Amino acid sequence: MRKKLSRVLMILGILLAVSAVVLFLGSHWMAGRNATLARETAEKMLELMPPVADGAPDGRLNVEMTVLELGGEDFCAVLEIPAYDVLLPVSNAWDGGSVGEYPRRYAGSVHDSTLVVGGSDAKGQLACVEMLSIGDTLSVIDTAGVRYTYTVKWVEKTSDVSRENLCKDEYALTLFARNTYGGEYTLIRCE
Repeated sequence: MRKKLSRVLMILGILLAVSAVVLFLGSHWMAGRNATLARETAEKMLELMPPVADGAPDGRLNVEMTVLELGGEDFCAVLEIPAYDVLLPVSNAWDGGSVGEYPRRYAGSVHDSTLVVGGSDAKGQLACVEMLSIGDTLSVIDTAGVRYTYTVKWVEKTSDVSRENLCKDEYALTLFARNTYGGEYTLIRCE
């Protein structure tokens, strides 16, 4: 009886170990696929937009960002961080806490320096937040082809992702990414 129980437990242990390896490899394959899809989507957006030119917030009264529809999804911008070879599409609609495939506009606009973009720190999302540090530069290119350039001024780890914390007026751009394996977020504040 003990030998049978021992053998059953050993077989279950082996099956659990094999399952863990399969899940691990599958998640890494999906992350790589998502990263490739995100880059291809951002490159397609840049092809469809007017030629990119540098710009600055223009104080317009209508601060709505225009969108570009691709594959049934509306995108409002491309996030570009050349130092880390990052090119990500930014989906226009925040989906009530669901991360989705791409970073999403949570609130605000590039036109009045209030843009907040959120997502996950997974590949194809905002994995770049772990690399960014104070002084780094990044750009947001809106669908009209205007590039807005920002400098990282503040990096923090937090669990406070309340609207009040994310939408602070003193920052022109805020990126926030949920840690894939926990409830902590990385916030990148830019001017």
